[in-house]
Amino acid sequence: MARNGKKKQRKRGAAPRAPPFGATMTLDLGPGRQWRARAVVRALAPEAGRDLPGAQVSVRPSSGGRAVEIDVEAESLRALRASVNSYLRWATLAIDVSERARAAEEE
Repeated sequence: MARNGKKKQRKRGAAPRAPPFGATMTLDLGPGRQWRARAVVRALAPEAGRDLPGAQVSVRPSSGGRAVEIDVEAESLRALRASVNSYLRWATLAIDVSERARAAEEE
């Protein structure tokens, strides 16, 4: 919304603007740890499919399968920071839970 309270309108036929802020995070989970990468992708994929206020996120395994790539595009620096922080916390939690589950299975 513009400062005068009126909504800005896009010109007909104009492509939507790309968000001005972006980040790509690559989480290398180590050799022989493809199961970790799969667990993180499975845990974060439902969140990445949701619309976040001012941000778009995609999560995918990297080539080789031992890392996870998280791409964030945001309309503001605040939305970028919030998305990056949230996804890093969720990835850390997914890694921790998957390691504990794997350890419990091996006992």
